[in-house]
Amino acid sequence: MPYQQNLLDLFGGGHMHMHGTQLYQLLPSVAELRGLISIELGDDALRPGDPVPIENLAFIQDEVTGEIPLYLHCTRDQFVKGLKRKTLRGGIHYCVRGFESVAEANSLVARARDYAPRT
Repeated sequence: MPYQQNLLDLFGGGHMHMHGTQLYQLLPSVAELRGLISIELGDDALRPGDPVPIENLAFIQDEVTGEIPLYLHCTRDQFVKGLKRKTLRGGIHYCVRGFESVAEANSLVARARDYAPRT
């Protein structure tokens, strides 16, 4: 982490993009970096048994990243499931993939605008 901290200090802040087998092991250290503007979490190449980030948002935000804005990669099906179950969290930029058309993506955006999480 010293190298990453030096870069953040040099540039006055930055965005960290993470994914892969060490995501959950590295995330606590990354979240402590000074000058971190946001963290982007990919959902690929996780270890067997690791939950995909969209299914682990409460832990990630409440226990690890706190108020740091998150960018979260997920599939269309994962996002729709979260909408239906009202388990999507606020303060997150969802990077959703897997749409068959622009019209389908726009329809989902319209649904997401009216979303209110379960309290």
